[in-house]
Amino acid sequence: MTDKELLNDIAKLQQKPLFPFWGFLFALGSVLYGEFIVRVDGYLLANTEPYFQMIPEDLIGWLMIAGAVIKLAGVLLNNGTLKRVGIISLSAMWSGVFVLATTYSFGTGYPHPSYIFMGVMMLGCFRIARKGDFG
Repeated sequence: MTDKELLNDIAKLQQKPLFPFWGFLFALGSVLYGEFIVRVDGYLLANTEPYFQMIPEDLIGWLMIAGAVIKLAGVLLNNGTLKRVGIISLSAMWSGVFVLATTYSFGTGYPHPSYIFMGVMMLGCFRIARKGDFG
């Protein structure tokens, strides 16, 4: 290893944060929201279009919790594979919940600002996945 390669590696490590704060924050928020969906029966179904009434509400909540726990494990163990699987699953789950909230808010339902929160969570997951560090 040459001095130039070593200096490049040191510079890359100095730019990388010690703790992936945003990945941890979005995973924790996903655990809390998934737990809310599981605990409060009928919440997700009450805020969806009538043609989405057959969605498995508890399954969506448990899948969100599972993806977030995988992401949290990856962050805490500094495991890139777990981080990658977790953020991809969270991106998919938040995208689906965002579609449900948006179709309700601008469809047959009363305009409800929940789609803004879900959109922010979805875009945050996309940002983490786009960076490639999956922090």
